[in-house]
Amino acid sequence: SYLFCSTKLGVDSSYNKLGYYKEAFSSDELRVKRLFEAAQERKLPLIQVKSHLNLAVLVDLASRRDTVGVVLVDNRILMGVSQTVGGNDGGADTVSCAESNGIGGYNGGSLLEENGFSDSATSSFLPEGGNDIDKSRSIVSAVSTASINSSYAGHYVILCGVSRDEKHLREARNRLPDDGDDESNYCMVLKNPGIWKETEYVTPARFEKSWRANGTDEDVVFISNHRD
Repeated sequence: SYLFCSTKLGVDSSYNKLGYYKEAFSSDELRVKRLFEAAQERKLPLIQVKSHLNLAVLVDLASRRDTVGVVLVDNRILMGVSQTVGGNDGGADTVSCAESNGIGGYNGGSLLEENGFSDSATSSFLPEGGNDIDKSRSIVSAVSTASINSSYAGHYVILCGVSRDEKHLREARNRLPDDGDDESNYCMVLKNPGIWKETEYVTPARFEKSWRANGTDEDVVFISNHRD
């Protein structure tokens, strides 16, 4: 079973100013409206959150062994890429960080498989040799100097749950320079199809900021694999 939650069951017309959406906004707007209308006619499980879905609720649901969340995030925030090169948000081509970024994460076990979900292979595009820090630094350097002309880069990740393991907490807090300020006693466990790591550990503050960014509507699809 599943449940779709969002702050808006439709299209936010202001998003046509975001470079990420701008080129195909008109056609995408019609497509998305038709899909929502069809979903409502079929009485599919959709919830519009009037304000914000509390992070504690998201964590509680995703912490259940039979549930994961497919979450729309701003990948620039999630990956810590903040530089904009070569113009404003209405510039030319937009390059998604998911296509080239691979920072962070700890190569842990597959929580998706433990929960009874099939785990799709993650892309592995880095050369062999060198440690994780060296690889991450080289990727950040490449992304930071790329022609990324958007203040938003939509990207879906799978929230598998949370971890309170000290090793995972250190990984999350050391992932990006300012993540060490988050003193939460847990971290988010993600499957990110845009990076080379099998499992990624992210601080709650970093995750929430990327999830609530302008452009996401705070979309999340909860998927539950009920067992007999």
